[in-house]
Amino acid sequence: MLPDETRLVSHAEAEATFRGEDTYAICSALAAAALTDWDRTWLEKWCVSLAGHEQLPVRQISATCLGHLARRFRQLDQPSLNALQELRNDPAVRTYAEDALEDVRLSVER
Repeated sequence: MLPDETRLVSHAEAEATFRGEDTYAICSALAAAALTDWDRTWLEKWCVSLAGHEQLPVRQISATCLGHLARRFRQLDQPSLNALQELRNDPAVRTYAEDALEDVRLSVER
């Protein structure tokens, strides 16, 4: 059984959370999805979208989740790689983006 923070939710439920204003809920839902959902394209789309969020914790978890996806699926699409490069320019997110890029380097077959 998964803890509440990583319970499986529908895409509709997760998307409603992602569009909301509760920073903690957005971060929790994105992390749970990145660890449990099997739709890589959908996951990447939301990570990239939330990489531009106004709240710092959401940008940080977006980078971290892209790293999770690289490890889980052993691939990332170009928009996700571009988002990580952009996040490296944000001093408050740089280390998260660099950690995720290291996951890409170690996990993604080129």
